[in-house]
Amino acid sequence: RSTLFPYTTLFRSGRRLGKLDQLLLDRGFLRVHRLYLINTSHLASVRSGELTLDNGDTVPVGRRYLKSLKQFQNHAGQDTAVRRQGMQ
Repeated sequence: RSTLFPYTTLFRSGRRLGKLDQLLLDRGFLRVHRLYLINTSHLASVRSGELTLDNGDTVPVGRRYLKSLKQFQNHAGQDTAVRRQGMQ
């Protein structure tokens, strides 16, 4: 079973987090720890081994999820650069 806390709303699911991870990947969610799946639109900062969300919550980053986090950061950085170029 999994419990999701997107800010103040609580969602319960009978699915395992790994299954939710697969279902929500295309919706902007990213698995960053064996216990955590985050909505990337609320990611404020990344520091060594820890994420901060825009509401101030911190989430640990598991070693086995570092590669996917770095891939997300690289992709997000490219999207931001493209948007900036379009604005100029």
